[in-house]
Amino acid sequence: MRNYLSIATVCVAVLGLGGAAWAGDAASTAADKARSAIDQGSDTVSQKFQSTSELAPLADRLVGKNVTNGSGDDVGEITDLAIGPDQNGYAIVAVGQFLGLGGKDIPVQLSELSMQGDNVVLMSQSTEEALKARPEYDPSMYQSYSKAKDATEDATGDITQ
Repeated sequence: MRNYLSIATVCVAVLGLGGAAWAGDAASTAADKARSAIDQGSDTVSQKFQSTSELAPLADRLVGKNVTNGSGDDVGEITDLAIGPDQNGYAIVAVGQFLGLGGKDIPVQLSELSMQGDNVVLMSQSTEEALKARPEYDPSMYQSYSKAKDATEDATGDITQ
């Protein structure tokens, strides 16, 4: 009887730990799918994001990268990631800057981007001029990854994700 009880206890403990691990995995599913889609050059980064912490793996990979269009022309630099009012992920791209001055930030849906090697490619032929014609990034309409990260660091002294 004692052996059956021990086996049952071990099974419950293993299932409990597996369930906890699964719950943690589910929380990062959106970010994992988006990172995978971008890495594979897919244009289907269409899942919704619930929190800016889901953008962390993508931010580590994308922020600071130059963006080129389908023709290979440099069109801007990713300065941040954000969640839009539609819950889609966006790269905030600085366009039209010279030596860090001028230009503007525009939101570009992650579904418009792909990774080709170490390069971030806008999957259209849009020129820098065409991107500058897009509506400007309005921080009040988006949940910024970098602002959330900075707030977390200020509050706790370290990053919690």
